[in-house]
Amino acid sequence: MADYPKPLIKRGKSFYIDRYINLMKAYGYSNAKISDLADYGDKLWRSMEQLPGGFCHGDLHSGNMIKAGERFILFDFDIASHAYPVIDAATLSDRTNFNRLDDSAYDNTRRMFERFYQGYSKERVLSDCEAEAIFDFIAIRHYELNATITEYRLPLRGTSWMSDAGFDEQYEWLMRWRKMCGR
Repeated sequence: MADYPKPLIKRGKSFYIDRYINLMKAYGYSNAKISDLADYGDKLWRSMEQLPGGFCHGDLHSGNMIKAGERFILFDFDIASHAYPVIDAATLSDRTNFNRLDDSAYDNTRRMFERFYQGYSKERVLSDCEAEAIFDFIAIRHYELNATITEYRLPLRGTSWMSDAGFDEQYEWLMRWRKMCGR
């Protein structure tokens, strides 16, 4: 991306955290739970702000790459931006389930990150802060995906599919992940 001729979009907290908080407010979801999620999001984002910025694919999972011989070809760059490169390492390491957070999710994610990092570290070494932020970004991505899914569905389906139960499910997911991570 060093040769990319145009400036990259900068994505920050407003994209990753605040969009979901604002969608819950617009829906009329529980103010107390929104406050919990906003506070957690603020804490998560403060940890990200300490990290080095740079190019970020933004959606780097196995479905957005193919292996060709000894190389990987990446595609789906629609949310590529200037953000935090550790986001891509976290996305590739994420072994949580989007709707049902399993008790083994943290350990499975840690093991996947360790496996991934064996190869990644030959190209780029992460600081201790970056490695620890992997787990914070799993939660940040959860905010981001919930906002993105909601924004894409609204023009097509309106709000009929939105419910307190749906928001509760994601609230519980995020609160459980926070507890698993010891935050």
